[in-house]
Amino acid sequence: MKGLSAAAGIDYDLVRRIHFIGEITKGRCSFYGAWGKATANGNTLKLRSLDWDTGAMLQNYPVLVVYHPQQQMNSHVAAGASVRVNAGRPLGRQLLKDASTAHAFVNVAWAGWLGVLTAASEKQIGVGEIGVSYPDYAPAFGDESLVGIPFVFLLRDIAQYIDTVEEAEAYITSANRTCHLMMGLVDGKASTGRAVQYSHSIVRFFDDTTLEPLAPWHQRIEDVVYETMDWACPFYQNAMHRQLTAYYGQLTPEISIRNITSNVMTGNLHAAVFDLTALELYVTNHAPDFGEKSKGILPPNPDDQMGYARPWIHLSLADLFAQV
Repeated sequence: MKGLSAAAGIDYDLVRRIHFIGEITKGRCSFYGAWGKATANGNTLKLRSLDWDTGAMLQNYPVLVVYHPQQQMNSHVAAGASVRVNAGRPLGRQLLKDASTAHAFVNVAWAGWLGVLTAASEKQIGVGEIGVSYPDYAPAFGDESLVGIPFVFLLRDIAQYIDTVEEAEAYITSANRTCHLMMGLVDGKASTGRAVQYSHSIVRFFDDTTLEPLAPWHQRIEDVVYETMDWACPFYQNAMHRQLTAYYGQLTPEISIRNITSNVMTGNLHAAVFDLTALELYVTNHAPDFGEKSKGILPPNPDDQMGYARPWIHLSLADLFAQV
C-alpha cells in the first residue's frame, strides 16, 4: 500500500480506507463450485459473480493482475514470517507459510486494488465471497468485529500461499475474522469445494452433502456447492438451484455463461468462470461509463450493460502463470 501511495501520489491513509470498503459493503454476489458428476467432462468449475455498486465507476478500470512469486520475494511479507498466536488465534495478517512458498495467482480486480474478491491460483484453488444481510437465519452467524484481518487480504493469502482446501479451512479457522460473509473455496486438484459461513465468532465449512441453509429454495446437489446473493435469499437461491439442476452433468464454462449467470442475473460488476482443472478463465465486466448521461447521450438498455450480459474473454491461466 505504501508503494501504491508513493507511486500514485495518493495519501496512504486514503489507500488504506479504500481497502476497507469490502468490510463495510460486502456486496451481493454468487458462486458455485461443481465437479465430478455435475460437469460435462468431470473438470472442477468455479463461478464467482460480483454484484456490487456500479455508481463508483469501478467498471471503468478493470484489470487482471497476475502475480508471480519471483516478483514477490521483497514484498511487505517477510520471508520466514510465522503465525503469532494469542488465545489460540493469530493476530492481524499472519501467514501459515513464508514468502518463499508463494504461488502465482490471478486477481480479477481494478487498477489500484490490492485485495482479493475474485481469484484463482496455480495450485488450482479458487476463492470468492458473498455479503450477508440476514445473519440470524439458522444456522446463525454469530458476532462481528472491527478488529481483525480484512477479508480481502485473507482471501489474498489463500490465493497466494495455500495449497489445498483443507489448508484454507485451517487458516480461516485460526484467523482473527471480522464480518458476516459467505465464502466459496474450490479445489481443482481434489475435485471438491466448500461454502463457508464466516464471522468473527463462528466459522463453518459445508460440502455438497452438508450445504446450508437447507430449505426448499436451497436444496443440496451432489458434487455442487453454491450460494446466491445472500444467506437467506429464496428467489435467487432457488433460481441458481433450478439452473444447476437443469444442466446437471452438462456444466461447462460456456453453459455457465449462457444459462447460469444470464438466467440468474448475477455478476453485474464482473463475473468469472474458472476451469480449475484445465486452469482456464472466462471473465466479463460491466460496460464502462465515461459520463454519457451527463453529456445528454441516452445510454443503451441498462440491462445490456451488466457484466453477465456482455461478451466474455477466455484466457489460459496456465499460459499466464508460465510467463515471468
